[in-house]
Amino acid sequence: MNDGLIRLSQFVPEHASYHGFDSQTAAYDLQELLEALRTNYFVSSGGSLPEHVCWVGGATSSRRSSKHHMIDFESLSHYFETWARSSTAGESSLRCFCKTENEYRVIPAGSIYFSRNAMAEWILAASAECPGFLISEESEQSLRTADEIEAFKGKELVSIRGLARGLIDIIVAVDRAHRGLPDKAKAAAILRAASQLNPNEKTSKWHAALTELADTAEIEDFRGNRKTLQKYLGNT
Repeated sequence: MNDGLIRLSQFVPEHASYHGFDSQTAAYDLQELLEALRTNYFVSSGGSLPEHVCWVGGATSSRRSSKHHMIDFESLSHYFETWARSSTAGESSLRCFCKTENEYRVIPAGSIYFSRNAMAEWILAASAECPGFLISEESEQSLRTADEIEAFKGKELVSIRGLARGLIDIIVAVDRAHRGLPDKAKAAAILRAASQLNPNEKTSKWHAALTELADTAEIEDFRGNRKTLQKYLGNT
């Protein structure tokens, strides 16, 4: 089976093995995680897990069943609770609703599949701690990439905020220059620089014009970030 997938029947044994727990402790911990997810996602009783996270397949294949099954929080919670109460093997099946047949069906736990990567991302998105057994090498790389993307977005946001604040300050400076500044030479310089901003020019020329205007008006908050400007203003 694909290393990026895991059967429901593997959850308790793998969680127990990863942490050195007994099966009851591992099952209890997974049940607590599921309840935390239900709370964090504001899911009421009967709510189901996302279909890209888990689905019903077959005994020998992870291919999604042609019948539309809904794997809900309550049934999964009951599954782990049964494991937690057992000193030996726990529940071997899950009761879930089949929308195609409009009735509940009992599905073997070995035929219910989870995407490790999607499950890990879904758990982390709820600000919950992801069990280590769910993080495969592939998903770990993906999660690292996601963290890097978020870090980049944070840095870019700082640049965007600097640009926005600087542009507002530029507008104010130009308005004051129009209304008259004590320093007539500076007012004239600001208006001259502002006149270089031509909406009919190529956007690639706006950066130099804005930078010159910001320098003339002494706008310290303006960030002359060429890449950010090119991304949002274009480079034509």
